[in-house]
Amino acid sequence: MPEELGGNEKYDKNSWLGKYLHLHFPPLDNPNAIPSFLPKEALNFPVKCAELLIAQSQQLGTGTLSALDIGCAVGGSSFALASHYQNVRAMDISEIFIHAANQLKETGHINYEVVHEGNVNLPLVAVEDDVMIRDRVSFEVGDAMKLPSNIGQFDAVLMANVVCRLPDPRACLRRLGGQDGIVRPGGLLMLTTPFSWDENFTPSDTWIGGTLDSSGEPVSSTKKLQEILEDQSQFELIHSSDMPLVIRNHFRHYEFPVALATVWRNAS
Repeated sequence: MPEELGGNEKYDKNSWLGKYLHLHFPPLDNPNAIPSFLPKEALNFPVKCAELLIAQSQQLGTGTLSALDIGCAVGGSSFALASHYQNVRAMDISEIFIHAANQLKETGHINYEVVHEGNVNLPLVAVEDDVMIRDRVSFEVGDAMKLPSNIGQFDAVLMANVVCRLPDPRACLRRLGGQDGIVRPGGLLMLTTPFSWDENFTPSDTWIGGTLDSSGEPVSSTKKLQEILEDQSQFELIHSSDMPLVIRNHFRHYEFPVALATVWRNAS
């Protein structure tokens, strides 16, 4: 998530809705929206997340009945997951993001604007025109730290750029694995995170890295994540790669985070 924001409630600002619709549904044929100087490997990040998870599912032959998208924002990954999974449940803490995702589900399009330059905005339309795909997805407001006790288990769970925006990442991660975890035994978990630790979101005493240990040595977020998922939650790492993305501020100003993308199998 963008580092300028001071808390989860800030995601309900309309200016951020346009940025996230642009991130999730980039109009690739519009040079004012997606200029040619942007790095191609950083475009369509939400869809690429879904494609990586689907590719791993196909390679391993895992179940395709259900998927859960935690921190779905405006739904780009959720719709893409529905090309492979029969039922996709998607949730985000932002009411305005979920409202937009539901409008896309119901009508197949939503109008929005992004800043072009100064006070000049660029009008755009986000589109999801596949009715079958839209019918497979349900959107709801939900908190990754307060998942319903009866949420059940899923063949796949995606959490894209959520871990370093939680008040207690370790507690959330522990809920995912094991025999009774949200990820069904044998199922897949995909996480992406740039490990952008920020005390406005996550108290420093709950960071899972980016700190110094008692002897003054740096603690690696990557290693800590692996320890938590393998040792405490019974996950097996099956894929790891870097995955960049771009978030537009205006035509000539973009954020360029590079997330670590990992896919895990519940080995319990």
